[in-house]
Amino acid sequence: MASSSNIRLSIVNSMLRTIGTAKLSASDTEHPDYIVANDVLEEVLEDFASLPLWFNTSQRILSQDTDGRIPIPNNTIAIDPVLGALNYVARDRYLFDVNKRTNIIGADVECFIQAKVDLIDMPTEAIKFIRAQARAKFYLDEDGGERKVREYNGAAYSAQMELFTVNLSRMDINFFSGRAGRSFFTARPSGYQHIAGGTIGGVNFTQ
Repeated sequence: MASSSNIRLSIVNSMLRTIGTAKLSASDTEHPDYIVANDVLEEVLEDFASLPLWFNTSQRILSQDTDGRIPIPNNTIAIDPVLGALNYVARDRYLFDVNKRTNIIGADVECFIQAKVDLIDMPTEAIKFIRAQARAKFYLDEDGGERKVREYNGAAYSAQMELFTVNLSRMDINFFSGRAGRSFFTARPSGYQHIAGGTIGGVNFTQ
């Protein structure tokens, strides 16, 4: 049965194949080769999580608690109030009013939310790109030959462009209703805050 751990293992083994290392099994997570490859994969996943894409962005109303504070969902990577005049940021897992210097909001707030998505819940195009990017980064870190470096980088770029194309095609579904769509063409409000950030392969999807 497919699972995030199985997908992760598949990507790790794909990375290890670039340097001719034997395939690992699900019980080999403490193996030195697995640990090294998985560390590289984690770096790729961290960068990838910062990209606002059709499957990780949504627009929703966050409710205040009994104290008037608004908890931020645990898997939130970036958050942006729909009303640009609201200078709210994420702080200690609550919305924080920068102007008033308090996390007591006192009302529900509609926000654009970018969330971290497990591997098992990602679309095929995302997994394909993550795999290609992880292979390229791992091979480069292992001081691989120049010709293969170019090949792996080229494969990663092609997968990135495929993901980018699919992302654009999904705009009519929910892209422009969320933070990702606005980020293509509008400046951020002063209160916008990335909880984590990064770019991949030299292409910034938020510009």
